[in-house]
Amino acid sequence: MKKPVGIEIGGQRYQVKGTDEAHARRLASFVNERLREVQKQAKNASTQQHLVLTMLNIADEFFGADARRRALEEATRDTLQRVLAELDERIGGGSG
Repeated sequence: MKKPVGIEIGGQRYQVKGTDEAHARRLASFVNERLREVQKQAKNASTQQHLVLTMLNIADEFFGADARRRALEEATRDTLQRVLAELDERIGGGSG
């Protein structure tokens, strides 16, 4: 089992397990960057509100990326099916 890694998010220290140190630090850096963006936009919000808005923004980015991935997979699958059908027709379908 991997040893705990110390990270800091929003000025709070956390110990996380299950990932390597470099990855944990990249994740913390990503979250802190998004947190700073929210803090600039919502200056009068509380720390908890900043964190919740940051989580919502990250979730929104994730859902958008996931939707784009699914659309790309579908487009790739459709293209592959068309290419395979055309190959089948050119190679073996003409003798039928």
